[in-house]
Amino acid sequence: MTIRLSHTPSAGASSETAEDTNGASVSGAIGPLSVSAGMNSQGDTASGTAGRDSSYVAGSVGLGPMTVSVGAFEGGGAAADASVLVIDMPILGMSGKATLVEMDDAGANNDDSGYRLGVSKSLGAASFSLEYDNADVGGTDSEVETWRLGYALYF
Repeated sequence: MTIRLSHTPSAGASSETAEDTNGASVSGAIGPLSVSAGMNSQGDTASGTAGRDSSYVAGSVGLGPMTVSVGAFEGGGAAADASVLVIDMPILGMSGKATLVEMDDAGANNDDSGYRLGVSKSLGAASFSLEYDNADVGGTDSEVETWRLGYALYF
């Protein structure tokens, strides 16, 4: 089991009225299941922005060469809540990933949802990826599709 604690001083950053931010998380394994949970308490800022408390819980399990992960995030205050499902798997010598996200936005905001499909390949000092995003941001004709081609060079 791993426990992480954080403290970020904010007071004095822009005003003495700002509040500090604190976080805590725990992670470990229960048999073949990897689990983690955590929380973050963000203090009020000097600009009048109210603080918020957020939390998450996540788990993943390996199924042969594939890994399935699920998670839930509670945004606190006016922030969105989210549920996530991720599947990592090898595809034709590449690393493949499929992600599904469902958002529950607070108030009159639209509930967003979407998915991402991607593959990546490492070639020694370089890595390449291709991703497709499909997002439904609510409302009529609100589907957004995005293709990404990425690369990274390592020195």
